[in-house]
Amino acid sequence: MATYSTDLTTITTAESGTLGEFTDLASGGSPAQSGEQFIQGTDCFSQNTGNKGVGLTISLVFDNGAGVTFATDEVVFAWLFYFAGTNLELYANSGWRFGIGSTLSAYDWFRVGGSDYASQKYGGWFNFAIDPTATESGTSGGGNGGTYRYFGNIPYTLNQVSKGDPVALDAIRYGRGVISITGTGGTFSELAEYNDYNAGGTPPGTSSTSVDTGRHVLGLFQQAGGSYLWKGLLSLGTTASSVTFSDSNETIIIDDCPHTYAAFNKVEIRNASSSVTLNNITFISTATTTVALGNFEVVDNATVSLTGCSFNDLGTFSFLSNSTLTSCNFNSCGLVTAGSATLTGCNFNTSTSTATLLAGAADLGNITQNVFTSDGSNHAVEINSVGTGTISWNNTLSGYVTGTTGTNVTTGSTGNEAIYLNFTSAATFTINVTGGGTIPSVRKGTGFTGNVDVVQATAITLTGLQDNTEIRVMQAGSNTVELAGTEAATDGTTGNRSFTFSLSATTSVDIYIVSVLYENVEIEGYVVPSTASSIPVQQRFDRSYLNP
Repeated sequence: MATYSTDLTTITTAESGTLGEFTDLASGGSPAQSGEQFIQGTDCFSQNTGNKGVGLTISLVFDNGAGVTFATDEVVFAWLFYFAGTNLELYANSGWRFGIGSTLSAYDWFRVGGSDYASQKYGGWFNFAIDPTATESGTSGGGNGGTYRYFGNIPYTLNQVSKGDPVALDAIRYGRGVISITGTGGTFSELAEYNDYNAGGTPPGTSSTSVDTGRHVLGLFQQAGGSYLWKGLLSLGTTASSVTFSDSNETIIIDDCPHTYAAFNKVEIRNASSSVTLNNITFISTATTTVALGNFEVVDNATVSLTGCSFNDLGTFSFLSNSTLTSCNFNSCGLVTAGSATLTGCNFNTSTSTATLLAGAADLGNITQNVFTSDGSNHAVEINSVGTGTISWNNTLSGYVTGTTGTNVTTGSTGNEAIYLNFTSAATFTINVTGGGTIPSVRKGTGFTGNVDVVQATAITLTGLQDNTEIRVMQAGSNTVELAGTEAATDGTTGNRSFTFSLSATTSVDIYIVSVLYENVEIEGYVVPSTASSIPVQQRFDRSYLNP
């Protein structure tokens, strides 16, 4: 069974407490307890606007009694209520604000909404994440000076509301905003139940604890119609505990958190023993600025399988060698660091980074049959290490500078070349275009002083190989010029392995097939044809191995 947890610490549950108003926004009614419109527990703080509650004149403020100390990456999570968003000013005019003060007359305020922002025009409860050290939208009385004692709901109203309590404030917490899953059997649906656990008993999962004496509504991962609204740090596995997690056909909306920081919204996969399988999961960022777009990082080399997933307007991604991505879509996202992951049949559309994908030359063999579409100002792949000096390329390109084949091809520097060779080398680097891949244009980094050969290559597959078979493909007649090879063929199944290499048509090679238990096989003077071909290999058992 899965275990869920969070790092949030409670400032107030709004079940009781000292209330007030900011001195310059004190035209509303007296703040009070309310047992009628709470979002969690059985109570909240509320306020009527009074006859003068029009414009920026009212505030509902909780007094913590002392300043709260925040760690570097911690923020405030506050539940704020206004009854009808259409009675708020526009977002551009700071229609809804959250204040953090050292006194009731000295505070910073942050714009959190308005009548035309997100779904706020419908009114109701919203959870806002505010980094108190972030650049504020404005100040009063010189600002809070780094002392965080008073926390206030500040609506900018358009019309007088003479009845009821249109302003309310419920639970306020702080922390990194971690919500984590460990163990086995968890789902996003159950994670949302944990987020909205507001009754007695035991929360979903095992060994989980509620945040506030048997109840909590966190605002980190909540149901939103047929999708989920998420912010903070979603940790699949932790440093101490692994997770076995699988889910499919879900949509996760990433909350707009402009007053936090770049890496605030982030999915992390931790613990090398973890296994995470996501099928047809869609992530959509709603960020209105470049802050907290939503990052995705495989921190430890867990087994990660992403199939048919879609990432829209997110930030950066980082994968490792045990990550496999199949038919995934990256739409207007930031840099994807491959980290030796296997990426097959994925679409990379109009990356917001100067390079769509970052990889070493040795990793390009795992990056196949993908489609890269440029916005006219970025590279498809930035290669940051030379490897063997040869790569195979069978990916499709659109919108990049047109590439050409040839020896020592002319490279460009427009920033829209398909491949950017950004490493130090004076050697000749060879790009073998195979399997219908688009011929790439190339840019050299300042440290690359060698030549670039782009070759329209043909794929040749050796089949029927035994396990642990070593392959060496040498230039014909040469014992020193190796064109391709492997220490042990691993593709296929036991006793029927295969190895594929790609070279330009008409190249003449000698192929050496070596195994401890089987007689060596030599294919001399093989001329690479113009179309992909297979060579069946029959390895005979070496009886001299048993009778030396």
